[in-house]
Amino acid sequence: MTTRILVVDDSPTIRKVVSAVLERHGFEALQAADGQAALDKLTEAARAAGEPGANGAARIDLVLLDFVMPRMNGFQLCRALRQSDELRQTPVVLMSAKSDRIRENFVQQTGAIDAITKPFDAQALIAVIENAIRRAEAWRARGEALAAGIPEDFEAPESLRSTGDTDSRRARIAVEVLKRMTSVLAPVLGKLPHAIVANEAQLAIELLGQLTPDQVRELGEAMRGLDLAGARVALAGDMAVIPVGAALQLLQIESRTGVLLISDGKTEVSVSMREGLIDLVTARGAGSEFRLGRYFVEHGLVTPEDIDRLLRDNAPTPRPPPPDAKPPPRDEVSAARRLLGDILVDSGRVTPEQLRDALARQSSELVYEVLRWPRGRFEFRHESLPALAESARLGLPVASVVMEGFRRVDEWRLVEERLGSFEAVLQKDAAAVEAMGLDRLARAEQRVLEMVDGERTVREIVAESHMSSFDACKILFQLIEARLVRRRAA
Repeated sequence: MTTRILVVDDSPTIRKVVSAVLERHGFEALQAADGQAALDKLTEAARAAGEPGANGAARIDLVLLDFVMPRMNGFQLCRALRQSDELRQTPVVLMSAKSDRIRENFVQQTGAIDAITKPFDAQALIAVIENAIRRAEAWRARGEALAAGIPEDFEAPESLRSTGDTDSRRARIAVEVLKRMTSVLAPVLGKLPHAIVANEAQLAIELLGQLTPDQVRELGEAMRGLDLAGARVALAGDMAVIPVGAALQLLQIESRTGVLLISDGKTEVSVSMREGLIDLVTARGAGSEFRLGRYFVEHGLVTPEDIDRLLRDNAPTPRPPPPDAKPPPRDEVSAARRLLGDILVDSGRVTPEQLRDALARQSSELVYEVLRWPRGRFEFRHESLPALAESARLGLPVASVVMEGFRRVDEWRLVEERLGSFEAVLQKDAAAVEAMGLDRLARAEQRVLEMVDGERTVREIVAESHMSSFDACKILFQLIEARLVRRRAA
């Protein structure tokens, strides 16, 4: 008999992801959006299980319960279960964000059998559930075998592995590029006078007018999928069709090693993965909040002025190249510059552990940001990892990072709806702040509240807080909900 687990969370994304993990490990997953809906389902299932001939098949064996929800929260549901003769022996595992600070005595008071802290990965979730069911057997007299199969890794067939040396591979790629471009452009170029074809500026103008949208799209399709760098592209797709979170989870399941490149046309994010774990995430074109220095400034380890001075003092001294010298490769230029993290560690401003923590936060938050993109493309290259990733080796589990990212996506929607425009100006309610007392606010909340002066916009407050957009906006959202802050009237 399959173990039936009710997943209770107000986030539809969390419900979907957790249910998928449970079903992949042999459980039957049911869903409820809040405590009241869960209570109704549990009551209905208990009564159905008690009917003649049902043999208990309809009963829900365990509840996986979020703590903070509308209508009926986790504590209220646990209390309702304890007061019900039908449901009081239903085992409950609480899911809690780190900020909820669930303690052992609270777990006992609510009647929950265990708790797990978000974000968690699939293996941790299954381990907690199996342990809860084993502990419940003593007082529920159940002895049911649980399935927890883990997909095995596989080796790529020999026919898919890269062959040939670098030079010959590049030559084949060059020929393929030219063939595809010619097939699209030749019909148009053949109609143009030689004088226009020979003039770069006029040719660009003519092509702009002559090429139809379908031909431009055909040219893009012809170029898509070409491996211009010579590495093997093992996986590629459109994020509007295949979510990048699904691609990341697939790479973890298959324990792949390589680099996942993700772009929305303005920002490019590189996810370096080793055997299915995230070793490092870097970006080009991302906002200043994703720069490594911000994480040290946010924790008061350095100031922006300290960072500017250290980078200036450690900048390489440029030397004039010989007259006939070729420009150095980009890798050599990058190697000549000392990295900010190394400079801060060598100067004693931060410890290696603090650097690693900052890199982990930077990498995680870049993935959270990518999960919010409505469109873009990704491709996974089966290649050796960059030197920075080899050095970092963070080993972040994809499942926990993606699950936290999905949670933030859902929470962002609520926050953005409440805040409105990032150009909105906020002002404090001085009487409400005085009545409540600043000592009841966390340090981060006090710091953000101090910036609300009736002049700064939401965007300016986020920038000056040296926090991530999500963290700063979430605090502003909470201050508005507490009626300590309101939007200034236009």
